[in-house]
Amino acid sequence: MILYQMTHNTTGLQYLGMREEGNLDDYNGSGKYWKLHLEEYGDNLTKEILLESDDVELFDFACLEASLHHDVVESKAWANACYETGTTGSNLGYKHAPDYHKGASNPMYGQTQSPEIRERMSANSGRRKGAKALEITHIATGQILGIFKGKEELVKAGFQGSDPHSVAKGRFKSCGRKLPDGTREKAAYTAKYVN
Repeated sequence: MILYQMTHNTTGLQYLGMREEGNLDDYNGSGKYWKLHLEEYGDNLTKEILLESDDVELFDFACLEASLHHDVVESKAWANACYETGTTGSNLGYKHAPDYHKGASNPMYGQTQSPEIRERMSANSGRRKGAKALEITHIATGQILGIFKGKEELVKAGFQGSDPHSVAKGRFKSCGRKLPDGTREKAAYTAKYVN
């Protein structure tokens, strides 16, 4: 497996990615925004292999660590739409275009669902019946940060403004939690409902 960084020699835009097999000779990356950039400005690229490893755990950790270190989703210097998580295939931190699925561009715009469909959608919304709390885990370290029983406990732990359901659905930012010294921890979390 290869973790790589590509830099466009004309514009300076960068892209972080991974390949499970093969080399980078005839490969220019696969990110949506990156490919659009290459269409517009050509493929004059510098390709750098950051890590080559068959150790899945090490590789996944390095991918996420490099993503967070460079803040590839939020930084204008990078074309990544989500954090590179390695072999997990996660779209952690995915950021849609500002007009994504708003108004008439939303495929569900103007549609209503029958009561049966709404009931089924509600049942499959991710909230487990009988779940009383959220277990939050630091993705990079695998450390369980705690079990929280509501918004107040999440805010007290530094996850400010987070409602429990959004956290469990993976909707809260990967910018991390606010630490006692007032700084924000750069980390990504996953959450699941527990009884």
